[in-house]
Amino acid sequence: NLKMNYVCMLLIPLQKAPFFKKLFLNIMKTKLFFLAFLTSLLSWGQITEGFESGLSTSGYVTTATLSSGTWTGVDALLRTTNKNSGTYGCQIKATTGVMNTPSLNTCGVVKFWANKVTQVSKTIGGTTTTLTATAGSTVGAFTEYTVTVNDASTAIIISIKNTTTGVGYIDDFSSTVYSAGPAPILAITPATTNLGSS
Repeated sequence: NLKMNYVCMLLIPLQKAPFFKKLFLNIMKTKLFFLAFLTSLLSWGQITEGFESGLSTSGYVTTATLSSGTWTGVDALLRTTNKNSGTYGCQIKATTGVMNTPSLNTCGVVKFWANKVTQVSKTIGGTTTTLTATAGSTVGAFTEYTVTVNDASTAIIISIKNTTTGVGYIDDFSSTVYSAGPAPILAITPATTNLGSS
């Protein structure tokens, strides 16, 4: 009984002090804001590549270290002034040219601009799956392509292949992290203890 009376004596001033109630609510609001901010970061773009630096300037190569990471390919990764934006784009050879992204940790949606694309695929652990590239807006010789991947796997490689008889140009590549659904909505249920009126 003595202990209970002591606890009650400590709680009485808190119940009558709106300062503590406001302080508690402000702390919780700050935590929720920070959590929402982190969630938005996780759903942001995974990589973007404008091919402005790092490409070969003297013939096709099999690897190139770009701003977004190390890209690989066959008959590809040659710098070109044929581009959608900026100064340069990436050239891939007719019929045999293919370029592969750095390893992606999950993948949601891929977008890029190209003058011609015949095949886009993803490779996970040695297994390759062909994907559908949907054509969108066209500016000059370039068309924006969107590929829905929606794969939660790690170590995903996206490949863009040119099987046409004409030289291919790729520019402004981007990919997003895969999200299985909308960010969870958090709510706080007020405690039943009355901490005082505000």
